[in-house]
Amino acid sequence: MRAVVLVSLVACHGSHARELGDASPDGMQCPAGPSIDEAPAAPLAVFPPLRFADVPSLGTAATTACVDTSALPAHAALDALVPQILDEAGLAAAPPGCACDWSIVLSASAPSLDGDAAAAWAAAGDAPERYAAVSVTTNGRAVTTLYAPSERAALYAVRAAMALYQQSRVAVGTFVDWPSFAARGVLEGIYGPNSYCDASTAFWLPWRVLDRTEAIRLASRTRLNTFIYGPKCDHYSSPNGWSVDYPASEGQVVATAAHVADEQLVDFVWSVRPLTFFQQGTYAVNLAALKTKLDHVRALGVRHFALFWDDSYDYAGTVAQQIQLMNDVDDYVRASDPTDHLIVVGQPYCGPPGGPSGDFCSGPDATTDAFGTGLHPEIEILWTGPAVEPATIAAHDLDAIDTSYRRHVSLWDNWPCAGGAPCPGSHYTGRSADLPSAAHGIYINPVLNEYPGPANPPRAFMQVVGDIAAYTWDAAHYAEPAADAAWQPLLARDEAIDGACRPCNGDAAGWTCGGAHEIHFCDFDTACETVLPCPGGCESEPPGEADVCH
Repeated sequence: MRAVVLVSLVACHGSHARELGDASPDGMQCPAGPSIDEAPAAPLAVFPPLRFADVPSLGTAATTACVDTSALPAHAALDALVPQILDEAGLAAAPPGCACDWSIVLSASAPSLDGDAAAAWAAAGDAPERYAAVSVTTNGRAVTTLYAPSERAALYAVRAAMALYQQSRVAVGTFVDWPSFAARGVLEGIYGPNSYCDASTAFWLPWRVLDRTEAIRLASRTRLNTFIYGPKCDHYSSPNGWSVDYPASEGQVVATAAHVADEQLVDFVWSVRPLTFFQQGTYAVNLAALKTKLDHVRALGVRHFALFWDDSYDYAGTVAQQIQLMNDVDDYVRASDPTDHLIVVGQPYCGPPGGPSGDFCSGPDATTDAFGTGLHPEIEILWTGPAVEPATIAAHDLDAIDTSYRRHVSLWDNWPCAGGAPCPGSHYTGRSADLPSAAHGIYINPVLNEYPGPANPPRAFMQVVGDIAAYTWDAAHYAEPAADAAWQPLLARDEAIDGACRPCNGDAAGWTCGGAHEIHFCDFDTACETVLPCPGGCESEPPGEADVCH
């Protein structure tokens, strides 16, 4: 269970906040004012490293902080995370009625910068996750203005701002940051214990609930923005079970991951592989069934969807039919959210033609040309690169497929440990600094956890999440050993915060209420218990049925 010490937020409105040394309305004396004695600031310890930072000195002392998010169009998720962020930094709330030592103010408008800072902000372009900070000392108090055009960028900015807090003082200066790839994340697309799942395969996931929630939280902390759920042995998203609704217990596996992703401002994408779509029934009947399934999954809290046609050895349907299906599903997704889009994987999904990886590496070709022409332009297409498990990928490897698909593809990157290579301690390697010029995004598939195979524990993947995040955030300055060395102590710290596997303590496998607003999940295979909050209450069901978290 994640231990959270709530730190109440204090609105920073100067006309209502009393000065240090004044008495609060209840007669309590506010803390004495800090003295200002400038000293050199240390380099900002932000991971992944910031693109630009000019923070020369420490300013005023601070023990309390307040964060004003009111200028952002949306800020509820950020507001919920701020108390924990401040607590982890060692900051507290000011006493009631007293001004904060450090005021952190979010602004959605562009900052007024000059010199190298202005050049860095211009280089960020219109990236929705760019952010900047200007930190000053005003009237004996620290004031930091954070500029971010989106709630997620604001979260990144607040976390980065905590590095300004050094030796109980707030550093003075400016920083600017932005990502190399628009989409960055984890794609849980691994196979289970059987090479191929069928109707007889029991629901079984290589990752536990705890592994998935940890991966999502680590993604948020390292500025990865997407988690794609696509384990091949989830029967209810498989070729044989795509039209069947999740039972309560299995549905809560998906619902829990989607809920944690929302809390952490990570996009959770649910993928489906309806490879039997054209083999039985009419198109209209099957499309209606698929829409019904998407509605069912949407009711679990999912808002983003993917349609995967990978590894489909034997299926019916022409290229034109597949294009129609992908466009129809994209229309259905965008009807709920016009800013959203469908993510797809076709067949083939790698190239060049005649490469070493067999049938699925026959593109780019006439088929990919047809998809490029026929698919809606906003649909995001995944591609594994020049092979299924390529050792290297550079921008020139994607030039032909980008041209064929008439868009920049995103990479389904089967790394690390493709083919059973040694994994623990490895660095994310083989991806070029120029790759952002040819790819919209990168999603890493943790094949090192795949069964059958080397069966490394999920933590082996968590050990390289930091390397992946450092590369996808700033590919041009990625340094493998340095990124890994910086990441390992942060992983240990975050694992201590997020908790670890604990015995199920007699709970049956599955979901059990642990109180009015808490549910326990005892993993089916490892007897590892995950404890999760139920803001809307936990509802106990009859023996043998999964309890329900609201």
